[in-house]
Amino acid sequence: SGQYIVRIALNRREVRVVPAAGEHPYGGTYSADGAWLYYVSSGTGEGTRLWRQRADGDGDDARQVSRSSINSFRLISDQWLVYTKHGQDGLFRAPLDESDNETPLVADFPASFWVDWTARGNWIYFRRLGPDGSSSLARLSVESGEIETVSELHPTALGPNLAVGPGGRQILIARNDRMQTDLF
Repeated sequence: SGQYIVRIALNRREVRVVPAAGEHPYGGTYSADGAWLYYVSSGTGEGTRLWRQRADGDGDDARQVSRSSINSFRLISDQWLVYTKHGQDGLFRAPLDESDNETPLVADFPASFWVDWTARGNWIYFRRLGPDGSSSLARLSVESGEIETVSELHPTALGPNLAVGPGGRQILIARNDRMQTDLF
């Protein structure tokens, strides 16, 4: 398919393709204990779904974890799945073991912001749009659903470089103050 997940064993300098369910897998991440690998894959005829399999296995035990059409996701404490959906506004949460029990966390989170968020501890940090079109940085408690603004800085673009430091005391972003294009 041209898109696959690879595992790089740094101690052996070995690169190996991870056998994955479906087609076009992406977004691989490990469980906190490293025993499980989670990834999104399509090709099942139902859109993109989240899959789980043993991290050290050959993919024979892969099982579908989510029925939602997932675009991007994060695991929170190996208990919660937080995700965005293809073509649908919102940031959602579901218990990892029963992903059909979905709760919208941020209903007005634009689908086009699918990379403009990250997780740290039990908090989701994200770009938030104001009624006037300005944006700020906010954080949301995965447990309570409470949202608070953490910075009034108005980034025009974040991209996948949004990162939160230990203890949530610092945030790193890529910021564009001016867009420029050269025409030839």
